[in-house]
Amino acid sequence: MCLTCGCKLPHEDHGKSEYLTIEDLEKSAAIDSYTLDEAVQNLAATVAVAKSEEEHQHQ
Repeated sequence: MCLTCGCKLPHEDHGKSEYLTIEDLEKSAAIDSYTLDEAVQNLAATVAVAKSEEEHQHQ
């Protein structure tokens, strides 16, 4: 959650495993041997693509 909620606590899931933590992002990046910075760049770029899709309503 902290990666999106603004609490600035990167390891805190606020008791809900569905929330995104820094460890989740690191684990996902490691699958394809990406650094954390590369994963963040890829994430931001992919969100931009998703927001531009006319067939989906992403805000």
